[in-house]
Amino acid sequence: MVFQFGLHSTLFFLLTSVIASIVYGVPLQDQQDSQFSRRASTLAITGLKSSGTHQRLEIRQLQKNTPQWNLFLLALNRFQGMSQSDRSSYYQVSGIHGRPFVPWDGVQLQQSAGYCTHEIVLFPTWHRPYLALYEQILYGIVQEVANEMTQDKSTYVAAAKTFRMPYWDWAAPAQGGQVYPSFFKGTWTGTQSYLDLSLPNGTTRIVNPLYAFKFHPLSASDLPNNPFDIWKSTLRYPSSKTASATSRNDAVAAQILQSQPSYSQRFMNILQVYWKFEHFGNEGWIPNSPGTYDSLESIHDQIHGLVGNGGHMAIIDYSAFDPIFWLHHANVDRLFAIWQAIYPNNWMPAKNQIKYGTAVLKAGQNVDTNTPLAPFHKDTSGTFWTSSSARYTTTFGYTYPETDGATVSSAKAAVNKLYGPSSGKKITKRAMQATAPDSSSSSSSSSSSAGTTTNKGLAAAVAAGVAPAAAASANVATTLQALAPGYYREWITNIRVEKMALQTAFFIHIFLGDFNPDPACWSFEPNLVGSHAVFTPFTNASAALDSALSSIVTGTIPLTRTLQAQADAGQVDLEDCEAVEGYLRRNLHWRVTRMDDTYVPSAEVQDLKVSVVSSVVKEAEALDEFPTWGEFTVHPGITEGRDGGLCAGDDS
Repeated sequence: MVFQFGLHSTLFFLLTSVIASIVYGVPLQDQQDSQFSRRASTLAITGLKSSGTHQRLEIRQLQKNTPQWNLFLLALNRFQGMSQSDRSSYYQVSGIHGRPFVPWDGVQLQQSAGYCTHEIVLFPTWHRPYLALYEQILYGIVQEVANEMTQDKSTYVAAAKTFRMPYWDWAAPAQGGQVYPSFFKGTWTGTQSYLDLSLPNGTTRIVNPLYAFKFHPLSASDLPNNPFDIWKSTLRYPSSKTASATSRNDAVAAQILQSQPSYSQRFMNILQVYWKFEHFGNEGWIPNSPGTYDSLESIHDQIHGLVGNGGHMAIIDYSAFDPIFWLHHANVDRLFAIWQAIYPNNWMPAKNQIKYGTAVLKAGQNVDTNTPLAPFHKDTSGTFWTSSSARYTTTFGYTYPETDGATVSSAKAAVNKLYGPSSGKKITKRAMQATAPDSSSSSSSSSSSAGTTTNKGLAAAVAAGVAPAAAASANVATTLQALAPGYYREWITNIRVEKMALQTAFFIHIFLGDFNPDPACWSFEPNLVGSHAVFTPFTNASAALDSALSSIVTGTIPLTRTLQAQADAGQVDLEDCEAVEGYLRRNLHWRVTRMDDTYVPSAEVQDLKVSVVSSVVKEAEALDEFPTWGEFTVHPGITEGRDGGLCAGDDS
């Protein structure tokens, strides 16, 4: 990769990189006013506030606005076609996230890694100015395209002014039987994907910029890991590891559809339970806190795995080159913004030790809300964005439909309306009769079980913004006694594992019932409850990891919705906790595969622990409220004695 710097500024950066390497024992935030941060000119990421504050739209909603849809695709094509030596090119902006591990905008690397912050409390906030950079460049190109229109120019110029990048809501129920929109594949001719645009002068066929990014040229020195060094364009679920591999978008669409109920439930669960920023945002394991296994980052990993499946999206170092990365991360940012609307006063803790380093952060150091989100600058004089300065989306000139002028109640109502029917949640009859049809669920009652332990130290999960002590007075049942009307039990599979256990990305598939023995079928199995993805850097691109620090990551696969379907079929009595435990002992299975569908025995996966937990939940009484969760109960008897299963006495 070549960067455009003059001779004087190049010498300046060489000098400052030496200085930085000497002083970098001081945290980067303490160097904010140092010579390291001052440079002749940096790219100012200002966002689009100067054009007003407008909504980012779901991509299928954007498609209904013909002028903006056309502008988006034409501009994205032009963006992807920019010279790879341009600092503002699609190639270089994508390269910030991972490979090729070179400085961007003058911010020198302290180790061989990308700038992205994974398994770090900064995960949600770092990606916000990153998306703003992408959006700012794309917006500028949209203006150019609009002003070049020869027909209906005024309509296109007006549409361009309010344009914001779209997001792909993979958690929403299927539309027309699809979660993965057909335009991601487009019209495939055997060698190329196309989209047809309805322009003022007629229908025009263009190369589909949502299908892939074509490297021009592919640099094996920039992207050195096989097979990424031979793939001339980004691939999804590649057909092989050869240079002639193609994307299998139909397979991606099928497994995204199969797993949609899982990540829809997961998102609703973390909105309702994860009121602490450090629990909500990143996937690092917190020992003996069974109610904190999920996170925004962990759900985000699931999409990376299901879309990439051995291709670019599945590996941290290469994922940002795939055009779907930006639509996916805009949705992750949206989910973060919704959480902020529901918990407006909750924010990052004052001190957070990181276990996973980046190009500029060392594993083991502490970060906080004022840590620079390098390499992103607010101005041309080198001032970095921080989590504090990037806290609100309106700072960058955008909102989302659910957060535009939102209150706590309106944000809850919006997500309940959008995700509630497929989330496995319950609303009381009074609220349902007033506003919505009933959804499948049941009240639970049970007796005490010997194979069960309750984490007494974990406070009841809170209603929005309420402190744990206050939530404890919400009269949420927390034992295995019979449940009163208005209460039910949520069942969840907890998963933890060493991030680099297989030295590459991998899946942990959770089944309830029998399944095909062929690993290539597991993502599509009817009895698959969900596939948890572990999103990793490439094997020899993990210099940011500190072997002295634990790098165990966590995730969940909710079971309640599937158990309810089994109960409806007469297979299990959800009112009998011991019966549910017995059913799960017999029918819950897990299997591990690499992203190329290669099976790996659970016993060979470092630090793998699969467990089952449950929580008694008080139903919500209105559609602008959430259920209130109780303490989490661990059920080691379900997984005891099985490879990769949690046993009694293990840390939960």
